[in-house]
Amino acid sequence: MFYERKKIYKYLYYLLVIIYLVVLDVCLTNIYKYGKNYLIGDLRISHPNFHHTLKLNAEGGGFISEKYYTNSLGFRDFQIREVEKEKKNKKRILLMGDSSTMGLFNDYEDSYAGKITKYFEKKNIEVLNASVTSYSPIIYFKKLEYLINKDKLEFSNLFLFIDISDTFDDVYRYKLNDFGNVVDPKTTFEKTNFVNTIKKLIINNSTFFLFILDSVNDIFYPDDDNSFFAINHQNNLWNIDEDIFNEYGKKGLDLNIFYLDKIKNLLESKNIDLKVVIYPWPGTIYYYGKKTPYEKNWEDWSQYNNVPIYNFVSHFDYVKNLSKKNRLIVIDKYYHKLDMHFNPEGSDLFFNKIIGFLDEN
Repeated sequence: MFYERKKIYKYLYYLLVIIYLVVLDVCLTNIYKYGKNYLIGDLRISHPNFHHTLKLNAEGGGFISEKYYTNSLGFRDFQIREVEKEKKNKKRILLMGDSSTMGLFNDYEDSYAGKITKYFEKKNIEVLNASVTSYSPIIYFKKLEYLINKDKLEFSNLFLFIDISDTFDDVYRYKLNDFGNVVDPKTTFEKTNFVNTIKKLIINNSTFFLFILDSVNDIFYPDDDNSFFAINHQNNLWNIDEDIFNEYGKKGLDLNIFYLDKIKNLLESKNIDLKVVIYPWPGTIYYYGKKTPYEKNWEDWSQYNNVPIYNFVSHFDYVKNLSKKNRLIVIDKYYHKLDMHFNPEGSDLFFNKIIGFLDEN
């Protein structure tokens, strides 16, 4: 009897140690994230018309070690500075996209947007970056409408970077209210994948156990998906899984097209030229095979509307001849760990591939 009780207490002791470690891991992870994110979190503010933007003339620290600066328009920049809204007969380019084009996790000079800015600066052409994390076509349109009609911002070209997550966002994250402003419908995501929801919780709240789980996954599945989050991120699955495409992907693309049509009409009314760029997520590379719905949709739309498009996804056609393990090596080379954003090397590759296209005409 004594030994049985001792055995039970021993297991309880181990269980308590594990619980304490989990609690400590969660607490320390969130304290660290708060400390790292407090400034960039302060930079993002709500906007009554297009949901959210960045503070004007502000600076902040980033999620890793990067720095953020915004100009007088609330756009990410190399430094705090005043920007005239009139272009004064000078060519000016506006970049629009989401977190990838904002340059999340990278110092601005290491992001493809920063590299584009410096490239055109040498040609005496100003580049402004209106991109912010979690933007999608509904916000692209409403922000452009606001900048053009209310802010009277003048620019001659728009380079629009359409993200794979835009489809998910326009279905689940945003809608227009009765006043024509972008709002969050507070969707509960009942239909999203439960396993990926658990993965997201672990990644957002753990460091130590995330490392352990990812290492265990590498041992048992060395040639399989060892990216715990980015490859099978719920916002990317519509582009990979036919059932999820039918669940919301088709509806999302229809909404994307609806707002891209509005953007095109708005730009044409102001004689502003449009170019479109699409690019892959880690999951696109990992499951690379036939042309994806993302590519087909935007290539078809661009051809129909006579809008120039650059498909950077096709650059990775060579991975068709690689094993899943070697595809993971490619992903690790160009993306931040466990994430879908380009690292400095990926940004440099992307920039070098698209700059000729962006510089045409």
